[in-house]
Amino acid sequence: MYPLDSKTKEGNLFWSLPKRPPTPIDYDKNNALHRTFITSMACLRANIFFIEIPSKNPRSEEFRIEVGENADFFKPPAFVPNDEKAKEIQDSVNKQNKKDVAEEEKKEEEVDSIDEVQKVRKEFIELLKEFQLKKGIPVEDYIVKAETFEKDNDSNFHIDFMYSMANCRSLNYKLDPMDWINVKLKAGRIVPALATTTASIAGLQTLELVKVVKGLKKDQFRNIFLNLAVPFMQAGEPGDVVKEKLLDGLEVSLWDRWEVY
Repeated sequence: MYPLDSKTKEGNLFWSLPKRPPTPIDYDKNNALHRTFITSMACLRANIFFIEIPSKNPRSEEFRIEVGENADFFKPPAFVPNDEKAKEIQDSVNKQNKKDVAEEEKKEEEVDSIDEVQKVRKEFIELLKEFQLKKGIPVEDYIVKAETFEKDNDSNFHIDFMYSMANCRSLNYKLDPMDWINVKLKAGRIVPALATTTASIAGLQTLELVKVVKGLKKDQFRNIFLNLAVPFMQAGEPGDVVKEKLLDGLEVSLWDRWEVY
């Protein structure tokens, strides 16, 4: 969609800072960074699925070279641009550049959010039926082991994976690489903060979504105020929206919409 010489409607180069054009990286078995990424990712997946790692020292350069050689046999299919996706991006850009988008906005606003929730709920229930445990198959066959982040255990491949993946990503955008030890220090501070906050919020949201799927009444739902710094969590039952009576039989709330032509 945006070749290197693309220009904006003002005539400026599209790819100018802070935007950086990404460039793909071809796998190179002789590149130590690539080998580290492949090896650490493979070992992490092996741990998750209870697969024994065939080496006494999987973090050795000898083992990484062996894994790198094995990975070299895999040839990914050639990239083929998605014309539909390109058209979708172009249409989005064109719509943003147009001043008159009232008709499109009107269509979007006419979507009934309640009907949409019921539609998604129905789709989820149908999907859930497909994932019921099959008779005769041990429940263990459905279980994978979670990997809990630990920065101080160098042999668990966590920092190796972060270091190699982050630097590969940096190469995509021609950013300066980062040393292994710096990745370890930064990840040790950032990951726990992200994980605890994100996990808490995601868990609380999921609880409410389960209630939506089960079709519970409003008094079973909860609003949550969460402050992990204190720490403090307070749950409250959502109240009815405040309504103003205008006339007999006519009440309005902040969710009502009147269109005046």
